[in-house]
Amino acid sequence: MHRNPYTPKQPLEDLKRFLLSGTVLPRLIWVYLFGSLLCLVAVLLNHFEISGFKEFIETHLALSANAEIFLHNPWTLFTYPFLSFDFFSFLFGVLLLGYFGLLFCRYLGHRRFFTAFSLASLLSGIFYIVLNTFFASTFLSYPEILTGPLPAVFAIFFGVAYYLPVEPIRFPFFGNVKLKYVAWILAGMELFMVFGEHSAEHLTNLFGGLVGVAFIFFDRKSGGKSFFKPRKKLKVRGKAAHSRPLTDEQYNAERAKRQKEIDRILDKISQHGYSALSKEEKQTLFENSGK
Repeated sequence: MHRNPYTPKQPLEDLKRFLLSGTVLPRLIWVYLFGSLLCLVAVLLNHFEISGFKEFIETHLALSANAEIFLHNPWTLFTYPFLSFDFFSFLFGVLLLGYFGLLFCRYLGHRRFFTAFSLASLLSGIFYIVLNTFFASTFLSYPEILTGPLPAVFAIFFGVAYYLPVEPIRFPFFGNVKLKYVAWILAGMELFMVFGEHSAEHLTNLFGGLVGVAFIFFDRKSGGKSFFKPRKKLKVRGKAAHSRPLTDEQYNAERAKRQKEIDRILDKISQHGYSALSKEEKQTLFENSGK
């Protein structure tokens, strides 16, 4: 839908433009950077036996697997995605969030990206607590806290893979690989790791992926209509601009016609990729991306 403004020709300039663009994705990355810096400072202080700051973050900002601790700190459902106590985990999270976030925003818009990210973080956090509360005695293994954006990143990636299954991703040595195959491989790897250490985290990541697929599914079923905005009446443009608004029957007929065209374009993307669309079809998607 949206042309990707970031090209590989000037990577440093593109990165600077992206981080300073003020759109929702780089803002989330900046918050994640700030939260992870706090965590790394806490780890450093803990190394010098100053443990109070790290304990504060783990208790009041990270998501506890203990339901009683969570009930005293319910806001941790919104803060845990922006924390990382390990530098390489932070770097991995930033790379995945940046790459798949750009892909999501390019085709589905920034508003949908923020909604999907927030919804997946919230529901995945609840899912993690439920797992620990009701299945703690099973084969599942639990860290004491959950941090990082991976459940939401999985939602973004699997949502895009469901929306654009034949869209290619270029890998070194392998060339172009369709998104649907990458999604199946990633899901298989997470399922395999469920039987290892921190199995509850991997199940939570998979749940986040399901949230992303469900989000795209219901978004398409609703014709891309916002979850938060009320329906607006269509108005006649051009010569009839000063005539009365459409009746309910006329509105429903116009909306059904428009949705039929959107569905046809989305089916074409699923079968042949975004590049197969005509200029007019891309424009139609662009005009409906913010709705």
